[in-house]
This record gives sequence, C-alpha cells and structure tokens, in this order.
Amino acid sequence: MNYYVFLSFLATIVVVTLIFGKLTAKKASATYSDFYLSGRSVKFFSLMMTLLATQFGGGAIIGSSEAAYTSGWLAMCYSLGIAIGFIILSLGIGGRFRTLNISTIPEVFEVAYGSSGLRRFAGLVYIVSMFLILLAVCIAMRKFFYSIGFTSDALYVGFWGVVIIYTMSGGLSAVIMADTLQIILVLSLFLLVYFTMDASSLTLNTALTPNASSIPVISWILMPCLFTIIGQDMGQRCFAAESPRAVFLATFGAGVLMVIASLFPVYLGIMGAEAGIIKGEEGIIMRVIQMVTNPVMSSLFAAGVLMAITSTANSLLCSISLNIAMDIPFIRNMPETSAKWVSRAVTFVVGMAAVAGSYLGSDVIPIMLEAYGLTVTAFFVPIVMALIYKRLSWFAGLASTIMGTTVFVLATLLNPELPDFMPKEVLGLVLSAIVFLVVQGRAVRSKNMKMIELKV
Repeated sequence: MNYYVFLSFLATIVVVTLIFGKLTAKKASATYSDFYLSGRSVKFFSLMMTLLATQFGGGAIIGSSEAAYTSGWLAMCYSLGIAIGFIILSLGIGGRFRTLNISTIPEVFEVAYGSSGLRRFAGLVYIVSMFLILLAVCIAMRKFFYSIGFTSDALYVGFWGVVIIYTMSGGLSAVIMADTLQIILVLSLFLLVYFTMDASSLTLNTALTPNASSIPVISWILMPCLFTIIGQDMGQRCFAAESPRAVFLATFGAGVLMVIASLFPVYLGIMGAEAGIIKGEEGIIMRVIQMVTNPVMSSLFAAGVLMAITSTANSLLCSISLNIAMDIPFIRNMPETSAKWVSRAVTFVVGMAAVAGSYLGSDVIPIMLEAYGLTVTAFFVPIVMALIYKRLSWFAGLASTIMGTTVFVLATLLNPELPDFMPKEVLGLVLSAIVFLVVQGRAVRSKNMKMIELKV
C-alpha cells in the first residue's frame, strides 16, 4: 500500500465532512426535528444515497467477503436480505411510515396502539439493538485499520472522533451530505479497481472448498430483510423524506444498487479462497486487493472501504441518538430550547461508548444478526400490523410483543435444537403473529375491549 496516498485521501475526506458539519450546524440547531430529521425535506437522490450508504458498510463489505471466503456465493444472502427489505419498503410500507409524521419507529406504539409504556419498552430495545450493530461496525473499522498496517489505535480513535464531531455538529443533514459524497466515491473506486485489477496474478494453490452449511441461509436473508423494514436507521430516513413518492423511488433504487455493489466484495472473498490464500488476522479482502492491484489502487480501495464503514457508523450514531432523545420520556420532555445541547451531548456519549465497546468483541455479522433478531421478533409483527389495520387493539400489540421477546430470549438462553427451516427468529415471528391475530380478532368481536383508530 501507498500510505501517502491513503492518508492524503483520508485527510481530504475528513476536512470535507467537517465542513459539511459546519455548514449544516445552524440549520440543525433549532429543533429536534431539524437536527434528527433534516426538517423532513430530504429529496429522492440524497435519500437513495444515504439509504445505500447506511447499509453498504462493514457487514456488506468485510463481513460478506469473509463469509464468501468460507462459503462461496451464499455470502450474498446477507446483502440480498437487505435489498429485499428495501424493495418491500418501496412497495408502500416506507411511504406509509412517512405519512404517520412520527420521529421514531417505537413511536408507532403510541400513535397506533395508544400505549406509552410499549413505546418506552420498544425504545429501550431499539437503543440496545442499534448500539450492538454500531459496536459491530466499530469492530469492523478497528480491524480494518489493523489489516492495512495501522496496529496502533491512534488513527482509529482519531478518525472515529471526527465522525462524532461532524455528526454532533450538523445532525442528519451533515450525515446525509457526507453519505452522498462518500457512497459515490466508494462505488466509483470499486468500479475503478474492478476494471484495473489483474486477477491472473493470483496463483491457484490449494483452493479452499466452500462450506455452505456454515451460513444459516434463512436467518442471513430474513433478519436483515425484516430489520431493514422496521430498523430505526431506515425509519429515520423515511420520516425525513420530503414525500412518500421520494421514499418509494429512493428505497427501490437503493435495493437495486445494494445487490450490484455487494457482488464485488463477495467476489474478492471467493477469489481468495480459490487461490488458497491464508487470510490471517488482517482479513481476506485487502490481502486479495494487494495481490491483484498496484499500491496506489490498493490505497484508494482501502480508503473506499473505510468511507463505506464510516457512512454506516455515522448513520447508526445519529439514529441511536434520535431514539434516546425522543423515546426516553425525561429527555423528550425537556424544553425545545434545550434541543441544541441535548442532541449533541447524547450523540457524543453514544459515540464514545461505541469506541470503548469495540474492544470487547471481534465478530461482525454474528453480532449484527443477534441484534436484528431481538428487534425483529419483538416488534416486527405489531409494527407492520399497525400499517395494515385501521383500528387496533392495544392488547394485541402488547401480547404480540411479549410473545416475540419471550421466544427469542428463551431460545437464546436455552439454545434448543430447532429445525433448519424454523430458527428461533422465525419461531418467534410465527408465534407473535398468531397471538396478534387471535387477540385482535377477539377485540374486533368484543364491545368491551378498547380499540385505537389510527388516523394519518
């Protein structure tokens, strides 16, 4: 690698993103809506780019390439699940979220079910699960710095500090501006590397045999798909869109681009396996790139990967901060005049906690999948049903949430032998749906049970 090229490129991006934070700071200072939802005025192209940037990060690049090294093209399951989630959002769910005029996904429980208690519980679970995903992204970032030769943590901590600073300064507006620039650069650099690399320079030694059984296909497709539909990071962007039509176009476009962009990292992982490369601690993707390109191209590719990871990290950081500010009552009830310092203080604390927590683990996709599973099994059914039914039983939402949460927690702790077609997440979703439909059906027939009519 050419470290001069890498650091120069990185320094340029750092300066530009800090400028973005400065430019958007004034607009983001007025209210929580301005800071976290960019005034609900995000247009189609910027929305599509930030949606893609949020998902095309450590999991889709580093995690998928590592999985492809051992399991071949089945590693596409993770990115395919996210892309399917985008397409489902484009079919009307994303636009429906926008018409609710809410700020967080847990707020659905208060608007649709009339339950502030469920909203508080959902908010806490969302904060925990999103933070676990942020930890996984930070782990991916730290490991990536190690993989390109920066074994000292100074650059990792300093770079993450920059991410925190510009997210604190400009909120979602700064994040979207940075995401748009970074994802365009990432896709351009990936295309450049693909068309200039020399795959023939890899000598086929003892090729590794793909082990398809190492990937739980159903979980790898289903959990990212469903979490994309109800995840706070995706919801925040739908809420911030200028219109439901912008949501439709942006989510569909992001789904198509997600599949196309993810092919390259998976391909690199497969190339490494076919060449019999021993990946070691630094991972496979940079080992392959350094063997098939020159030092300058390797440096640019490394910068592109780092930008992709950063885009995911800052989006998660902003989304977690939104959940904390809007779903924890004593913070939400603070006067609007406190929005400027509260939103920034929360963002700073979450960011620093993620840096510290990234030293406690080493896996990426497994952590993400557990976080996805908890949120999906607990809340997917009641949230989606809130977009379908015009009148809802608050007890149906409560019973469904309790069932999904209980199944996931017990299955995680007890680890029972379940058939491949019925992992714990699917079992939790099925039982949660059954409970919801039974209770909702009884509520419709009963004149005594309180019903909430959803108005949008």
